[in-house]
Amino acid sequence: MTRLNVRRAIAATSLSVLAVTGLAACGSDDDSSSNDDSSSSSNSSDDEGSGDEGSDDGTVEGSSFDVEEGEEVDPAEFASFYLDASTAGETAAIEQSTTIDGATTTMSGEQVLDLENPELRLTGDFGAGEGELVIIDGTMYLPIAEGGQQVSLPIDDPSNPLAQAFALLGSPDKNEQILAEASTSVTYTGVEEVDGVSTETYDVVLDPAVMFDILGYGDLSATGAVPEEITQSVAIDSEGRVVELAQLSPATEVAPETETVQSWSDFGRDVTIEVPTDAIPYEEFVSSMGGAATDS
Repeated sequence: MTRLNVRRAIAATSLSVLAVTGLAACGSDDDSSSNDDSSSSSNSSDDEGSGDEGSDDGTVEGSSFDVEEGEEVDPAEFASFYLDASTAGETAAIEQSTTIDGATTTMSGEQVLDLENPELRLTGDFGAGEGELVIIDGTMYLPIAEGGQQVSLPIDDPSNPLAQAFALLGSPDKNEQILAEASTSVTYTGVEEVDGVSTETYDVVLDPAVMFDILGYGDLSATGAVPEEITQSVAIDSEGRVVELAQLSPATEVAPETETVQSWSDFGRDVTIEVPTDAIPYEEFVSSMGGAATDS
């Protein structure tokens, strides 16, 4: 893999790591997936959740595990618990802020919390001006062409250099494997208020080298592109729903320090996400750039 491809893979997987722990969430065992209509989804179950560790007034009383503040949780147990919490709201509004070298950009949108059939709409600055990212029907539409035009990228295409990273968006088993095997520690950090909501919080430390190996990239330690660890802070409300995920990826030889905070609210809302009509295929975009996406 060339240095440029490694850099692109890091950028792609930064998003897919968030997919592991929230961006696309994970399909639950009861098949509570999106509407069969490929252009829209609608759910309304705000009162439903997977957690039972809260009081009647919505106040979190402690950890969902038999641990005290400051104690560690088994990563495999946390992986299963977290993926359930990621889908407990079924649908939600989402906000995301990303800070790179002190500069912060914000995005907002809505999503269907189902990894097997992920649907997401995010509007914000994606580096090519204001644009909209859409995920629907197994395809990601990235606003990375000139003027923020969307480029279509099937997330299960093994021939695409970015698809390996985004393959997480359609694989519950792979998500759970990464959380279970790449997490070097999961620590319960206590009860905290997040935007006025009482939550149980956990600090997660991920080994990116293990994560990339599971994704099929092999050993990237010699590239200088992989940090030694990625840290996350996870907040879960009394209904067992993830309401905030904060992730810090330290600087590497090819990428600056990046901090991303995602928050979810208005669970059970009606969500409508449509397939973009004017997106260009990824291969056409690469060709227009003179093959820049794969050149070394």
